[in-house]
Amino acid sequence: MGICGDASTWAKVAAILDLIGLPLFISGYATPAWMVSETIRQLLDVSIGLWQVNDCSSGSCKTSSVPDSYKTGSFLGTQALESLAMVGYVLATIFIVIYVATEKARTRCFAITIMTFSLASTFFCVIGMIIWLAEIPASYFGSWSLGLTIVAAALYVVASCLLIRDLRAQKKANILKVQPQEKVPPIPLQPTYYIRDHSPRYERKALPPPSEIYSPRTPRSVRVDVVSPAFTDNSYRSQRRYGTPKYSQRYDYKAR
Repeated sequence: MGICGDASTWAKVAAILDLIGLPLFISGYATPAWMVSETIRQLLDVSIGLWQVNDCSSGSCKTSSVPDSYKTGSFLGTQALESLAMVGYVLATIFIVIYVATEKARTRCFAITIMTFSLASTFFCVIGMIIWLAEIPASYFGSWSLGLTIVAAALYVVASCLLIRDLRAQKKANILKVQPQEKVPPIPLQPTYYIRDHSPRYERKALPPPSEIYSPRTPRSVRVDVVSPAFTDNSYRSQRRYGTPKYSQRYDYKAR
């Protein structure tokens, strides 16, 4: 199985966009070309970034830190906002790589976290760019470093929108998934014994009826069968009390 074989196509595309957008944003964040002033008559060729200034007016380019004359409140605010966006984009990229590569990390909560970092970082980035563009002097104009940050922010927004499909799929899977329920142990039943109580407070319905006691009956009559040992025919039964053998039945009338 590949490193991201189980991840959805939308998550894979979002991870690719984040991996492309992070180098673009770092390039725009670090390069000195947020605003440029270039004139032919005055031989002015200056590029200013968030952290460095590149001066090529004298024919040879010289890079130095931003002078204090440029560090106004708007400039420092842009630096702070873009730095926050930088941290958020790095975390969002790391999280989405983990989301795609690890099956256990593919949860709804983790996807929402990635989207939150991406969109919050884009918000800080856009606010910083608006402040920067509002404070650009008349002789300067925006340059390619600013454009790189805009492209990177757009890629992160698209990646966040692609994760919405994963959120819907996970929500549907959670609905269809059978959630195990805890089994409640049965309540032990107390045995109820029959108590003879003829008081009015006695609740007969709540107690089981008494079990019937059967006693053997006294026999009313006894029938005696006499079997002659001289004969094997035992099916004959005499009408006399003590029985009469077969060979003496013809003389039985005298006995009567």
